[in-house]
Amino acid sequence: SMLAYIPDMMHCKNLGSYPVFLGSIIRYLTHYLLPDIPDANLRRLWTELKAGYKLLRTDNRYSNLTHNMVHPPSKKLPQLKGKAADIRDLIRPLLSAARRYLGTDKAEHRDMLAGLEATLLIETMMHKYKRYPRFPPAAAAEFRRACFRFCQCQDALIRHFHPHTPLFNVTTKSHYLLHLGIICSYI
Repeated sequence: SMLAYIPDMMHCKNLGSYPVFLGSIIRYLTHYLLPDIPDANLRRLWTELKAGYKLLRTDNRYSNLTHNMVHPPSKKLPQLKGKAADIRDLIRPLLSAARRYLGTDKAEHRDMLAGLEATLLIETMMHKYKRYPRFPPAAAAEFRRACFRFCQCQDALIRHFHPHTPLFNVTTKSHYLLHLGIICSYI
C-alpha cells in the first residue's frame, strides 16, 4: 500500500539522519576544536547543553552525554543513542553552543551551523503544522528547502572530512528525508 512507500518521519530524522549529524558535531567540538582533552571538552560542552536545556525549557533531555556516545569504541562514526524526542530536543541547545565555537571563516563551520539551523527549521515546522494533513503551499516550499539544505550540508561535510576523519555520514535515511520534503505538499 501507499503506507509502505511513505517514509517514517521519526526514523528518517530523529533516529536516522540526526544522530550521526549531531554526534559528529559534538565529536568535532570535543575532539578537534576545543583546546582541552576530549573528556574535559565534553564535560564543558555538557555543562553548556544543560544550561541551554534549562534556558530553553526543553521537555526532553539527555540525562548525560558520555565519551562513548561521541567516540564509540566499536564504530568509527559517532552516533547518538536515545529516544527520538531526546535527540530532537538536543538540536536547539547544541546550535546555541555551536554558535559560540564555530565561526563563519571556515566552510565546514558554516555547513555545520547551516545543517543545525536546517534541522531546527524542520522540527519547528513539524511542530507548527502538526495538526495539518499537509503543509500549506508556502510552508511546504520552506520545509522542502530545509530538508534539501540539511542534506546539502551533510554532503559537503562528508566531502570535507572523509576519508581521513570519521565524521558525518549519509544513509538511506537522508534520502528518505528528501522524499519527505518532496511529498510534504501532499501528505
